[in-house]
Amino acid sequence: NIFEPRYLDMINDSMKSNKIIGMIQPKTSNNTTELHNVGCLGKIISFREINLMGFRLAKFTKARN
Repeated sequence: NIFEPRYLDMINDSMKSNKIIGMIQPKTSNNTTELHNVGCLGKIISFREINLMGFRLAKFTKARN
């Protein structure tokens, strides 16, 4: 849910700087913490509808809390 505090913090931090966020999918859909190591970077192009335009693949090596 995009309205969880952690996601709102991520969006707010991004909007204060370069509007870029990273996204990565879990390996399964059963609430596991195991993630794929390739995701994408995207730039927020509209905040009203949280419209994200992906522009680059990214390799993630470590989760940041």
